[in-house]
Amino acid sequence: MNVTCSDRDSIFEDGTPAQWSALETHAASCATCAEEVRAWRALSVAAAELRDYSPAPALWSQIESALAANAKTVPESAPSWRERMSAWLGFSLSWQFAAVSAFAVLLLVSGGLIYRHQTVAPTQKPVTSAQQDPLLKTKALDDVETSLQPTPNRSSTSRKLP
Repeated sequence: MNVTCSDRDSIFEDGTPAQWSALETHAASCATCAEEVRAWRALSVAAAELRDYSPAPALWSQIESALAANAKTVPESAPSWRERMSAWLGFSLSWQFAAVSAFAVLLLVSGGLIYRHQTVAPTQKPVTSAQQDPLLKTKALDDVETSLQPTPNRSSTSRKLP
């Protein structure tokens, strides 16, 4: 079988054993093909190593020793919740409690004052028509009221509609 440099890629993808032996014979005389065949084999070996998914036998013992070493470096007592809260803005817990209490009292007092002023209404007598706005007691209003009252002259001259 006669193989040329242009056949190399197709043999790499799906070559038969006879094509591979012909490519190796060609690579003995062609430096470019020899380098490509060497790179292809190195890549094939690396790919085969990647397929090995089995963990190393000493993996779990290494993990346990790393955890034990880490446990020795961690302080035995972590800060309590009170110490962590004291670190909040640099104030001790008693000052934080006092600030929250003062704020709560302020909210209660202001809410009570607002509620008191909204619910207290002045005691007023119900408004009657005689106590209405003086603008409504004008001559024009009187004229309108008298014009709405039926007069005897108008009722006799008006026509009845069918």
